[in-house]
Amino acid sequence: MALNSPQKAGVLAFLALLLVPLTAALVLFPPASEESGKDDRLGPPSRSVRVELSAGRVDTAAPESARLRIVEVRVTDEEDNPVATATVWAEGARERSVRTNAEGVALLQGVSPAEFTVRVSSKGHKSGRAVVASGDPGEKSMVVVRLEVAPPIEGQVLTAEGYPAVDALVRCTRVIDGEALTAQTDADGRFVLSPSAVGCELVATAPGAGPSQATTARPGAALVLRLRDLSSIAGVVVGGDGAGVGGATVSIERYVPPTADATAGSMRRSVRTLGEGSFLLGDLPPGRYVLSALTETTPPAKSEPIELGAGERRQGVRIVVAEGGEVDGRVSDAESGRPVAGAQVRLQGVIIGPRSVPATVETDEDGRFTLVGVPEETPFSIRTEAPGYNIRLTAGLTVKSSVSITLNPADGPTRKEVPTTGIYVRAVSTGLEVTLVEPSSTADKAGVLPRDLIRTIDGRSTEFMTPAEGLQYLRGEPGTSVSLAIERDGVPRTIRVERELLLK
Repeated sequence: MALNSPQKAGVLAFLALLLVPLTAALVLFPPASEESGKDDRLGPPSRSVRVELSAGRVDTAAPESARLRIVEVRVTDEEDNPVATATVWAEGARERSVRTNAEGVALLQGVSPAEFTVRVSSKGHKSGRAVVASGDPGEKSMVVVRLEVAPPIEGQVLTAEGYPAVDALVRCTRVIDGEALTAQTDADGRFVLSPSAVGCELVATAPGAGPSQATTARPGAALVLRLRDLSSIAGVVVGGDGAGVGGATVSIERYVPPTADATAGSMRRSVRTLGEGSFLLGDLPPGRYVLSALTETTPPAKSEPIELGAGERRQGVRIVVAEGGEVDGRVSDAESGRPVAGAQVRLQGVIIGPRSVPATVETDEDGRFTLVGVPEETPFSIRTEAPGYNIRLTAGLTVKSSVSITLNPADGPTRKEVPTTGIYVRAVSTGLEVTLVEPSSTADKAGVLPRDLIRTIDGRSTEFMTPAEGLQYLRGEPGTSVSLAIERDGVPRTIRVERELLLK
């Protein structure tokens, strides 16, 4: 059929529209050459990624699928029976362990072609290992690990006097493969634990006795765990008139063991006094103690240092609580200067034993308050908080002083404003040891380091100072400074640290 001119023009326009996408496709996706055509069946090329290999090598050149292999680990006992639920891992990669199935088989996937060691552990068996020879990338290897039955852990618990401890509890200090390992002693003080306890730190406990020293469980060894005699401190809390004070809280404010110990100074124990003011703190290990006593209306008082021997029953400790002083103040808005009514004001950080302190007071309509029961002989801090404001800690206060406290409106979540040097301490036998230095704090910039021994704070000896007292002396008005005589690696030095206001 013949086409007229307009029809021919329409057909040509239609063909042109078809050619445009075909041309674009050829530009975007050119025909594959013979070289690239070989990979067409494989799809997109594999990414080259960085993989940490089990054997400790790193290969960034080859694709992952071409570099790694699978290792099948068969775990059996000495009679070639499969061992199920055994833990299998490549040495150095314990966090990537797998468990054997009912047939005693576990697959280690994505491991290096290089030689490495497989390790296996299972309850009731000695741990096993096998060397997996190097292989070709992408292949599947197989190795068999035979486990020997481990003997049980046996031992005896003795009292501090050397007699068999009946019904003592022996436990492993950690959980192994989900199992809490414990055993009770018999009439001869003897116990038997699962072979899984090999390598555990074992501790024996019994009512009325102190725990034994931790002892490592070893197969075939005759373990002897000896309980310790516990000590006690008995005494009385009295007021300034010499009368007993009932209901006072007596706490361990400072504890230093007789030998170096990582937990020195961290013992927490409190009791309430009876009606006549008497108290008894029992089940105590030997060491040096300072006790504190606190009531709802008096500042904390502390005992003289107490050297407590093993098994010693100390009597006659006397702690005198005084009425204390008072501090007046006013709380206002830092931006407007208007008084803040209903703000809560209380002592802060004067004691580390109980949470309770002398009663919290509220500001009146003029933002004024009077806080009673504050320490008379040491500086103290007070904490002020009100809805919509940051919490403000005011430090370096003394009795009979008058204080003006300004609260900053909270910009988002409530924060705490603390005047400090950024130093935290614990008690040790010769003073206070630095446990933490706030990063970028003035103490950090001045060169104070964790484990520095603080001998004096502004000339005051720290030998019998409690950690709470130490923090009070370290705190103070922002912009003032404190002088520290410290000892580092046996070398004395003096460091002056400026106090600043930190937001927490």
